[in-house]
Amino acid sequence: MITLFWYESHSTVGLVKAMMSEVQDRIGSGLELAIRTELDSVTTLLECAPVRTVLFEVTKERLAGLWPSIQTLRQKWSEVKWIALLPNSEFDGQLILSGFDEFVELSALEAGSFVERLYRIRSVYERSDALGLEGIVDFERIDEISRIIAEAPDLRRYEAESLMRGIHITEKKKLLQRFDGIFKVAEKRPEFLNQRLKLCVFGNSEYGSELGWIFSKRFKKRTLIIDADRLSPSLDLLLEVRKTLSDSLEGYDSYQSTGLNVLLDAIRKNCLTSEKILGTCARIKGNQDLYALTGSYNLNDYEYYDKDDFMKLLERIDSCFEVVILLVNAFIYDAFTAVSLLMSDKNLVPVSGGVLALRSAASSAAYVTERQRIDRLKHQFVAFDSNENRSLSAEDYDALTGSRYLGRIPSSLKRDKARMEGRMYGPMMDRSVAEAHEKVILKLLHEMRG
Repeated sequence: MITLFWYESHSTVGLVKAMMSEVQDRIGSGLELAIRTELDSVTTLLECAPVRTVLFEVTKERLAGLWPSIQTLRQKWSEVKWIALLPNSEFDGQLILSGFDEFVELSALEAGSFVERLYRIRSVYERSDALGLEGIVDFERIDEISRIIAEAPDLRRYEAESLMRGIHITEKKKLLQRFDGIFKVAEKRPEFLNQRLKLCVFGNSEYGSELGWIFSKRFKKRTLIIDADRLSPSLDLLLEVRKTLSDSLEGYDSYQSTGLNVLLDAIRKNCLTSEKILGTCARIKGNQDLYALTGSYNLNDYEYYDKDDFMKLLERIDSCFEVVILLVNAFIYDAFTAVSLLMSDKNLVPVSGGVLALRSAASSAAYVTERQRIDRLKHQFVAFDSNENRSLSAEDYDALTGSRYLGRIPSSLKRDKARMEGRMYGPMMDRSVAEAHEKVILKLLHEMRG
């Protein structure tokens, strides 16, 4: 294993040699140091030797001239970690941000932290480009925060960026301690919004049902859950309610008289009233403030109902409830999905799984953001049914979603059992799960309050 030192000034060579000698004493003789100063010799070494790390001594003039070559080398040898050695004097650091994996000031270069850097696996955030996650990160927010922080005379730009970009954890902790007053977010009171709330849950009805249970049970809000997922309606099992209103409902076959069908027909006939809405919604056993509007279980009806009728229903239904939760499928071309994402106050995107699930959900969110001209901050991500020991860290989720991450809802054996048996999980919800839902809701309300 070779560490390559690509240097500018001879005065730094002695410092790096001394540091590497101490590193070898700690980890044995398996680590070698190669010292080069020319681009051609660096390229030759990368081609013929197992280089693991490149230390590049940065100066403004040299970095600007070699920038294209450095990026070409990084792309060709993506497994090599590039660390920028920064001068102790003031340095802008603008080019460093996307060009290197990490940075370290020469005065802070010592064996202990360097060994940690050599053997640390690159974080998911640092691999975001390779994983196809580069479009998720909110670089506009990073730039804005950097602009504000740059007003602090003793804070360099690359230091501000490092706090946002998942740089080496040791450096990050030091910087957070140093600039604690600048980055500390003021506490906000967990008061509820006075306005009525319409939330769209994208692609996970199970999460939406649990969310509705907490809104109604813990926050005492009159809550309606609408099953607008016409491809896979499931609210009858998730909340243990009848699919249809009554087998003898006039004008309907036994499988057609669901709550959603009846109200959409009432919109068409211009006979929708508050009494009809409340009479059509099912009451949930053990929760007097929670209501359910069952969806269409007949796929033959998929193209029967018009999106304009659905929009009118959503406009009218607000007056009867304090919180309305729309359950939609993840098919971005579904008319009801598109309408719900557009008309909601917030779109919640539950992610069950790792990077692959996050990339898929974020790509869908990015698509509807562009096509429907929705504010990207309207989409918020939640890690749902997540095992803490086998999932991305909160820091990774926050960085990868552009600080649109609300929190984690843990996995549960009781949930698994309820899922297998087609039972309602709400009444048996684990305390840890309920508390996690509450935290997510409070953070959501804080986000909405600004």
